[in-house]
Amino acid sequence: MKKLKNSSRPLIRILAIGNELLNGAISDTNTATLCRFFEERGAVVERSALVRDKENEIQAELGRAVVGADLVLTTGGLGPTSDDLTRYVIADFAAKPLREDPTARAKLEAMFAARKRPMNETNLRQVLFPEGATVLENSLGTADSFVTWVKLPDGEETPILSLPGIPRELKNLLIEQVAPWLESELPMPSPVVRKYLRSFGRSESYLGKKIEELALPDTVEVAYRPMFPEILLTFSESRSRCQEVEEELSQEVEKVREAIGHEFFFGSEPNVYLPQTVSQLLKNRGKTLALAESCTGGLLSDLLVSLPGSSSFYRGGVVSYANGVKASVLSVSSDSLRAHGAVSEVVAQEMADGARKLLGSDFALSITGVAGPDGGTPEKPVGTAWVGIADEEGVRAVPHFYAIERNMFRSFCASAALDLLRRRLLNLPLEWQRL
Repeated sequence: MKKLKNSSRPLIRILAIGNELLNGAISDTNTATLCRFFEERGAVVERSALVRDKENEIQAELGRAVVGADLVLTTGGLGPTSDDLTRYVIADFAAKPLREDPTARAKLEAMFAARKRPMNETNLRQVLFPEGATVLENSLGTADSFVTWVKLPDGEETPILSLPGIPRELKNLLIEQVAPWLESELPMPSPVVRKYLRSFGRSESYLGKKIEELALPDTVEVAYRPMFPEILLTFSESRSRCQEVEEELSQEVEKVREAIGHEFFFGSEPNVYLPQTVSQLLKNRGKTLALAESCTGGLLSDLLVSLPGSSSFYRGGVVSYANGVKASVLSVSSDSLRAHGAVSEVVAQEMADGARKLLGSDFALSITGVAGPDGGTPEKPVGTAWVGIADEEGVRAVPHFYAIERNMFRSFCASAALDLLRRRLLNLPLEWQRL
């Protein structure tokens, strides 16, 4: 076990290696993944850099990164082709020869045999590691990760953790290999205390204004992360983790909920979105759902069926884009369509009621709106929407207005429908105005 150079907040530096990252071919999502991983563990990613597949440039960046850092990470460049230079550059930088790892070779041979593919000599480059390096097995790919300790002129040592560039493999390695390695060899300090609130129906500026008015303690840091149409609020406490700090932060978060309105917050987990929240509510209550979509064109249905286990509650949906389909399939009255138009309270109600009866569900949601950029009128401008809900107690429809880009409007309407069902299931007010 090594001692951290910066014991209170370890310093992490990242080098993302690859020409494709700098010529615009792909985006570097790995750095964001690593930043979140280490921030959750109380460390600070002080600097990151994108580096081309050039030996001298990688060497130069490594030279800057290792000084004063507790850990340097590289991503990419571990493949079998001529532009995959990472292992060679790190071996040279650490003044350590490359050695073949028998375990890694056996794993690689077994993978190729299982896939009934021939393995050529270039593949064997992936079983070479700097002498003395710790190999971390990549269970999803051929490029194993490895840790190389580099001795600096002042006698200090800095570990370089080299990870593959494929995001799926990197994420899996962090869970399976990197987290246990850190715990045993380079333990991070106690993580920062964090609480989360996920919000729908209130703008970022409104949330910011209300939270500023509360004048939370200086030790509480609030971060706003719009994930349209939702917003994730993160509350961080900078003091050392303990039960008292946890409780105090919870009290401050509760003040925020009360000031803005409990009904505008649907979760306290960073990665649980509105579709998952509503899906779980339906599963817990053993209720089923049907949909009648117009302007969203099946978007809400897609959000739901993308979730594992949605077949337990989702009966099906009707994309009734044309008025004729609303009438013939959902039994929407032709008189209602003529008198009120497709985007109206009456039609939204009849769509929801028709879907519930047609598909035999406990609940049904309907969405109808003017997505634009054309089609608006003075009475119903672009951004006008009605969202309906039907259940055994009756039918309701609530209005919304949000004049934004077409596909953002569709996304907002899908979430507004989910939120309407959430409110109905939790006996919360159904109507609200976006602020």
